[in-house]
Order: sequence, then structure tokens, then C-alpha cells
Amino acid sequence: MSLRQKGAIVIFLIFILNFGTLVWYYNFYLSDQVLVEIEEAQQSVNATTFEILSKIQSNQSIDEYGSKSFHNGDCYQIVIENLEGETLYENKPTIKGSLGVHESSIFEYEGSYYLLKVTGILSVEDPFAISPVMTLLDFEQFNIVISIIILTTLLYLFIIKPIEGLKLDMDQYQKGIKPRKTNRCDEVGKLKNRFVHLANELEDQKLQQSRIIASISHDIKTPLTSIMGYAERLNKGNLSAERMKRYTETIYDKSMVIKELIDEFDHYLNYNLGSSLHKKKMSVKQLEEHLRQDYELELSEIGVEFKVENMCQDELLEIDYGKIRRVFGNIIDNSIKHMKESTIKRIQIKIQSQAKGVLISIADTGCGVKETELEQIFKPLYTSDQSRKVAGLGLSICQSIIGAHGGRIWATNGRESGLVIHFTLNKS
Repeated sequence: MSLRQKGAIVIFLIFILNFGTLVWYYNFYLSDQVLVEIEEAQQSVNATTFEILSKIQSNQSIDEYGSKSFHNGDCYQIVIENLEGETLYENKPTIKGSLGVHESSIFEYEGSYYLLKVTGILSVEDPFAISPVMTLLDFEQFNIVISIIILTTLLYLFIIKPIEGLKLDMDQYQKGIKPRKTNRCDEVGKLKNRFVHLANELEDQKLQQSRIIASISHDIKTPLTSIMGYAERLNKGNLSAERMKRYTETIYDKSMVIKELIDEFDHYLNYNLGSSLHKKKMSVKQLEEHLRQDYELELSEIGVEFKVENMCQDELLEIDYGKIRRVFGNIIDNSIKHMKESTIKRIQIKIQSQAKGVLISIADTGCGVKETELEQIFKPLYTSDQSRKVAGLGLSICQSIIGAHGGRIWATNGRESGLVIHFTLNKS
């Protein structure tokens, strides 16, 4: 549940609580006080009515009495009517209001019957002067204070305290203490879990970088040791021309191994540091022609059959061909290395259209990969061939390039043998 929903529910519950406490306060306390006030007002009106009737019945003229005595009823509205409804007298009280208690009485005067109406007026110009109103307002002020305290407490417990905890987790992470996920599903919980996810990713990247550096260092150390050994022998002299040539060729070969390692590492850093793409539109047919030109002759010379099956020649792609060319090169080089022991050596590329892009599959007839390792081969320096002394970065570079193009890459084993690398490219 989001903080917005929680906030709305809390405000609604506080409103209901406030309303409920007001109703409870009125029913169990204030209603009795209101009844007492009304009874007192009614008794006052009854007494005033009796007093007026007593004075009228003292044989004074109604008009004369009204003009002399009724004007002092500031809190009362007094009306005298005959039985036909004609108003004989009505005063104008100084207090204005629409609330009041009433009393009426029929009396006889000089052989005729009249109706006396007396209304005790409660002032609405100053409602705070009414005792029950003041009591109710005092109680509502108390409710507001309690509501503010509850809201402040909830705000601290559910927002401020978790944010302070997140800040503490960040401070502890700087000291090497890993944060833990929370079960909260609101924005604060998502924020913390996102931080935990990012922290875990950083830890994985640090571990991966350390592993890469250690592996590169180890892979360079082996040929470098050989170079130093052969160079030392050359310095001693007294070598035949044939042996000197063999040592020199060995030093050159070992140097090329180091160069390949450094170049591959440089490519990996370049692609993983988010180098910009230079995309251009290219048809799938043009891509096929480039592939045939790059690999058909080269592979045939080393005894590898090369096939391209293009099922969507007219589709248009928007790609950085230089980087996509690197993807094909890495995958094909990887296939060649794993087909050395194969009787039939074949690399087949299949290109087919999909709803939003183009699917490219590169299959070989090599030894394949264990099912449990298919998701691992794209990790830097991972190798499924434990006999290999050097683990490569090629497939990891491919994953970075395809990801930068908005596609995805994955691997499956072939139906009979070998490995199939699939990747997608978006249509233009």
C-alpha cells in the first residue's frame, strides 16, 4: 500500500474518530447539559407568561399595559392576538435570533378571549455565549490537539524514522556493512529495497572487477615469465642461429598472447563504460553480404563450413555495424575454438523476422555447454572448458553491445550437438 493511500486512510480514520468522540461526548454528557439549559429557559418563559397574564388580568388596558410594560422584554418576543388571528400587540426584542423556547396561553379580558404567545430567544449573534456551545468547542479543541499528536506520531513512525534508518544504512554501507531488504511495500520500502539492490550490484561489480584484474594478471604473468626466460638465454649468447631464431619466435608469440589479452580487456572496458553508438540504417540483406565477405573464405580455408540462412532480407535495422561486427567476430571465434575436436565443422547463421525486431541465431558443431552453465557463459572470464588456461571476455562484450542496442542475448544447446547463440536487434 502506497503512502498516499495510507495517508488518506489515516486522515479518514481520524475524521471518523473525531466525529465519533463528538457524538459520544454529546450523548453521554452534553445532552444532559443541553436539556438542563432548555428546561431552565422553558421555566423562565413560563414564569414570564404567568407574570404577563397576572398583570393583564389586573384590569389594565392591553394597549396601555403593552406600551408601558412589555418594552423591557429584551430576551422575549411577546405577541397578543385575538381569536381571529389579528395581532393586537407585538414587541421588538433587542436580541436577534432564530432559536428559542415557546409558551402560549388563552386568557379572557373584558368578555373577549385572546391568545398570548411568549418566546424566549436564544442569541445566535454570539454563539460562544451559549454554555453548551462553549463546552463542545472546548472538547473539539481537545480532539484537534489529540489528532495532531496522533498524526505527528504516525508521521514519525512510518516516514521520518524509516528515512532516518535508510540514512543510517547508507552510513553503515560506507563502513562495509551491507543493508538488508525490508518487507514494506510503500514508497519508503521500495526506496530502501532499491538501495539494497544497487548496493548488491555494486558489490557484484567490485567482485567482478577484482576477479578480472586477478585473472588478467595471472594470464599475463605466464607468457611474461616465458619471455623473460628466453630473453635471459639470448643475453648469455653462445647460441646457434637456429636456436636464436626459435627463441626469438617464441618471444614474439608470447608477446602476441599478451597483446591479445590487453586488447580484449581494453575492448571490455570500452564497451562496459558505455561508449556511444554510431547507428546507421542497414538492411538485413546488406548485413548478410558483409558476413559472407568477412567469413566465407576465411572459414573455408581452415575447413569450417559457413552457411547463412536469411529469411527477412527486406527488413531494415538501425545498428552500429562496427560493434555488431565485433559481436559476430567474438561468437564465431568462440565457436572455432570449441570445434577443434569435432569431425564436422560447421557454423550456420539464421536470420528471421519477429514482431518488433530480428532474431539472429549462430549455431556451431562444437562440444556445447552444460545446461546449468548456459546462463553463466556471458559472465566476464567465465569458461566452460576447464582445460583452457585463459578465460575470455568475448561473450561478455557481446552482451554489453547487444544490450546497448536494446536487444537481448542468450544461449541454447543444439539439437544434436554444439552451441547456439541467439540475439535480437530492433527494427528501424
